[in-house]
Amino acid sequence: MTSAWQWAALIFVIAIMTDLLDGYLARLWQQTSALGGFLDHCSDAVLVATILLAEALLGWIPFILPILVLCAFTQYALDSKALSGQVLRTSMLGRYNGILYFVLAATPLLREMLSLETMPLETFNLNFLTIEMINIAAYLLCLSTILSMLDRLITLLRNKS
Repeated sequence: MTSAWQWAALIFVIAIMTDLLDGYLARLWQQTSALGGFLDHCSDAVLVATILLAEALLGWIPFILPILVLCAFTQYALDSKALSGQVLRTSMLGRYNGILYFVLAATPLLREMLSLETMPLETFNLNFLTIEMINIAAYLLCLSTILSMLDRLITLLRNKS
């Protein structure tokens, strides 16, 4: 089991690093596009939802969160008309939620990996974060996601009238 957590953490870190590098290089080489932005956000949503689903299967977070992540992304993409080639419109709450999805996805993973007996750095041990604390944070993120989706819907309805 030890190597499974280490592999999972390594894959997660590689996914984050390649995502950051991809965005940096696209901006540096001026190769950004609406489709590229959409695909980047889509891959982020799938990665985070998959990790959150695995954590839900382990009983660490509620099953509704990965579903909400995918629903929020779908609403975001449709509302922004990203599929027609338009640039994605962001909101501050949505942006913060996106960051917090990654943090919440990483926390149990890093908690388990850093608590392994093979890890020499006990100063980085995250065992103080109980599964109950992670679960509460997940429910708060569910609430924040619902609020973000409602905010997007209200803004859309206001702009139509």
